[in-house]
Amino acid sequence: MTAVVAPTMRARLAVALGVALACITILVFDSIASPDAVPDFDHVWFAAKAILEGRDPYQLIGPGREYNYPWSLYYPLTAPTSILPLGFLPLVAARILFVAVPAGLLAYLLTRDGFSRLPLFASGAFLYSVKTAQWGPLAICGLLIPWLGVFCAAKPNLGLGILAGARSFGALTRMLLGVMGVVLLSFVLQPEWPKRWFEVITLAPQPLSVLTLAGGPLLLLALLRWRRWEARMLLLFALVPQTSGAVGALPLMLVPRSSRALTVLGILSYVPIFFAPQAGQTIEQWARRETLATLFAVYLPLLWLILRMPNQGPLPLKLEAVVARLPKWIRGEPGLSRDPVTMDGPPIAASPNQ
Repeated sequence: MTAVVAPTMRARLAVALGVALACITILVFDSIASPDAVPDFDHVWFAAKAILEGRDPYQLIGPGREYNYPWSLYYPLTAPTSILPLGFLPLVAARILFVAVPAGLLAYLLTRDGFSRLPLFASGAFLYSVKTAQWGPLAICGLLIPWLGVFCAAKPNLGLGILAGARSFGALTRMLLGVMGVVLLSFVLQPEWPKRWFEVITLAPQPLSVLTLAGGPLLLLALLRWRRWEARMLLLFALVPQTSGAVGALPLMLVPRSSRALTVLGILSYVPIFFAPQAGQTIEQWARRETLATLFAVYLPLLWLILRMPNQGPLPLKLEAVVARLPKWIRGEPGLSRDPVTMDGPPIAASPNQ
């Protein structure tokens, strides 16, 4: 195995600061160039502010309401609860902190074993997440630092995929404890919120599951690598409806090992952004085109990468004893949970072919 010379902390901090400043620049430029555009974060920030004032955000957000927005608050109350401190800040400052801090932290974490993962920050999936102030960068940080998995509670469809990608059962436990903490706090703040949330989401446009589209069932081949966190995360993201487009699959950008593979995938993640817009289409038609483009541009290439990896990964001893009775091509082999993108142990080299 090739030895890895880890970058210095100064170099990593410089990269993290550069990424954070780039995100701030994008947000400021967009606010000037498109003042009428409303990033996804903004109405969640308003909801957090409403909670701090003891008001029901589900009654305040939507067309013609106090917060005039094309859609109601489709998030569970755990979303504004998880960012409650940002409700004390002005919107612009809160938006910048929500985007730039996780992006900078992510850059710092991903450069632990080198700079080969930096193309992620030039991908369409990441840049569009920044422009629309989505939860993706924060969710990835939760995958790398399990205690930050607390934010999995904010967006359950995204959170389930992140939980499926936990590198070990210990990491999964820490993530779930954080989720439970946010859920309990949300009930303390407004005990009746699930009822109001269900009333809202029953009227919401229903997102598509990638697995249900033409070609989507091919992703079930990832079960052949069921021991790997990459395969489990891919399957959950494909099964559970996500935000349409590559932005909804941003955490999957952790799967490629090499800079070359990540660069190719980053370029492909622009395809849904440019493919989806079409004159005269409804929002449902637009979402379907974008999701279909994401399947072929992102999910299937990732499946190909995963199938080239060995079916190796750790299991609890009791479960290992059970699967030992299965044919070898199904049971795979035990392996370490340590991985180039995790914080366990020293950095390890990545294969140039992945």
